Amino acid sequence: MKQSASEVTYDAEADRAYVHVAPTTGDGSMKRVLVDDDALPGPIVVDLDGSGRVLGFELVKGSRSLPLKLLHELR
Repeated sequence: MKQSASEVTYDAEADRAYVHVAPTTGDGSMKRVLVDDDALPGPIVVDLDGSGRVLGFELVKGSRSLPLKLLHELR
């Protein structure tokens, strides 16, 4: 299986991290799905293209979801 690296960005002011999985395809339409569960350190927003393929994940309260070392590297 071929695997490509994802890009992770972090906005320290908003405390939000974004994991980019794939570029927008097709007509550019997009849907956002909120996943909010007590088992998670914060809500996660999943971005889907018009065909339902995952484009990326937004980690709300990113500092609770990702290692601090990684977040410092992304600043």
